[in-house]
Amino acid sequence: MKRSKIALFIIYGLFHIGLLIFILIIDNKAPDDIADIDPEDFVDLLKLQPLAPMAKYLPIAKYIAFFGILLYVINTIFFWVMAKSHSSKLAEVEKEKNLYKAKMYDMQETLNEATKRPAQTQITTDEDSSENE
Repeated sequence: MKRSKIALFIIYGLFHIGLLIFILIIDNKAPDDIADIDPEDFVDLLKLQPLAPMAKYLPIAKYIAFFGILLYVINTIFFWVMAKSHSSKLAEVEKEKNLYKAKMYDMQETLNEATKRPAQTQITTDEDSSENE
């Protein structure tokens, strides 16, 4: 597997893990109702205030983030299996290519030997015929 694909898979995995951790942190800090915000915690939760209307969807978001990690793992396993299969097929094709190269070399050698022999026999027959005269 190329380094760029490995880096992409690592970044993709870190994204999914970071997303799940972020959702878990938000779910633990987000109040059930916006009226339940303590004035002391208001400064900390001020950053989360835009997310308050979405607080009811956080349990679903946890499952979706976990499902994303599961899909990432399945995708990585399938990609790894396919890459391994591809490399074994490539080695098989390489072996077959070398076999055909060897056969072609043998055929050329036999062709070269066959073309040399008639020329030598023709020369000797020409010499033999001139000697007979």
